[in-house]
Amino acid sequence: HDKELDFYHDLKEDDYEIFLNAGYYDSRFEIVFSERNLNTSLTKDDDIINEEKLDVRYSNSTDKVVLINPHGLEVKDIQIFNILGQHVVAIEDIKTGNFTEYNVGNLSSGPYIIKLNTVSGSVSKKVLVD
Repeated sequence: HDKELDFYHDLKEDDYEIFLNAGYYDSRFEIVFSERNLNTSLTKDDDIINEEKLDVRYSNSTDKVVLINPHGLEVKDIQIFNILGQHVVAIEDIKTGNFTEYNVGNLSSGPYIIKLNTVSGSVSKKVLVD
């Protein structure tokens, strides 16, 4: 980000070239990370698995995992881990459908990680059980 010109340049596309007079430019330039760039570098198979194509939630009212799969992606299994990384539940008989629910029993209150394993990769989501 060139603060003086208020110009943003994506360094992934090419180098940023500018001709300047000799001197110090300590506060003119800064490197910034957009949220879009952070999300793409931290997610796996973002073009195949994302919240628009595949989503998972935990229903506190019914104690069930809800899988929302409007595009019919093939899900191999669902794994649930507690915040310490301990494996809590495995669901291997995944039904096809836009909206399916799975009983997981009574989980203790707290945060959990739900991991969906698909043929295209995997995606994880943090949920809170009340």
